Amino acid sequence: PSRRRRPPQLMAMPPRRRVSFGPHDEHDTEESKQEVLPRQGAQQSYARGFMASSLAPALAAIFTNPVEVGKVRQQLDKQPASLVATLRHVWQSHGLAGLQAGLQISVLREASKSFFRIGCFTPILDQLHDAAQGPAPLYKRMAAGMSSGAIAALVCNPIELVKTRQQAAGGGAVLDGFRQLHAAEGLVGMWRGTAVSMCRSAMVTGPHLTTYTALKEAVAARGWRAGLEAE
Repeated sequence: PSRRRRPPQLMAMPPRRRVSFGPHDEHDTEESKQEVLPRQGAQQSYARGFMASSLAPALAAIFTNPVEVGKVRQQLDKQPASLVATLRHVWQSHGLAGLQAGLQISVLREASKSFFRIGCFTPILDQLHDAAQGPAPLYKRMAAGMSSGAIAALVCNPIELVKTRQQAAGGGAVLDGFRQLHAAEGLVGMWRGTAVSMCRSAMVTGPHLTTYTALKEAVAARGWRAGLEAE
């Protein structure tokens, strides 16, 4: 009789081993994720801060520009009248266009200078102080504020010069103002008076942002929701 052939037995495959690149690879992966997420959140927070710091003062400049025009006219007048009388004279002589002389450069100045003056404050403070250690002391806030103010004045000095000249002259195109300044005084002349401007901006911005952030945190600690009312 023919023998019955037994079906071949399948060999059992050994269990797959997970390739490990080190004894703590899973732990390292989790730690790397935890490090990346806060870093991305901080970058997004910085970006929002820069945008808000630039946009809000630019919008405010539309309403404060007439006062700036009156201030420049008073500074140039050998016998200055009161601010109200100066603004009335500008209105009677040139109308609304006279009161809003240099509006474009004024908006550009506020947007650019506040972009650095206010926007750089938090990134600089984060480099000087670890938030895990608690609120930053006042001297670190002062150092961050003075640094951001000096940076803003250094970068935006040409805009400051063009704004003052256009408001004194009754307005003009922004690009024409920069061309005339460069043609008359060269590249070095566009940063004339930078040292004084940096000192002034540092002395104003340091106490300003130090007081603002300290008071906001103090009011928020008393139970105000997320400090919104403190804003």
